[in-house]
Amino acid sequence: MKSAKFTEKKYLVVLAFVISLFFFWAIALTMGDVLNKHFQNVLHISKSKSGLVQLSIFGAYALMGIPAGLFMKKFGYKMGVILGLTLFAGGCFLFVPASNMASFDFFRFALFILALGMATLETVAHPFVASLGDERTSDQRVNFAQSFNGLGAIVERFTGRFLYFWRSWRRQFFGFR
Repeated sequence: MKSAKFTEKKYLVVLAFVISLFFFWAIALTMGDVLNKHFQNVLHISKSKSGLVQLSIFGAYALMGIPAGLFMKKFGYKMGVILGLTLFAGGCFLFVPASNMASFDFFRFALFILALGMATLETVAHPFVASLGDERTSDQRVNFAQSFNGLGAIVERFTGRFLYFWRSWRRQFFGFR
């Protein structure tokens, strides 16, 4: 019996794109912890109130899983990814007015919309990766893609720290905010 390939050449670009989603949503998800501390310092909120950041993120996951699956079933993987990216981008863009207003509730709303996109992407990405090749190697593709989720979480720790120190350094030496 001939062994199955990991994936076919025609799927490599799509597979790389979908795997990058695993990496980037891990960065966004773990950035919530960094934001939590900054909200406490900048917006002068209590630690207990800043816990609502996690509720906003994981509440969106709880609410969006089934609707995202139904959407994907009706419209397909491609439209599911587009919906997820649209929600994700919308949440990111909402950070601009939230920061201008310095409103914790607006930030939580932006995080909620962003997390709706992440939940949609996560719901769509797993079966999408599994479908990109021979069924006998689908578990290998899913596990490989999920490993980038862990890598993204590690990279975020260094990225978040760098951005925080960059902001402090810039303010100290140049007076920028």
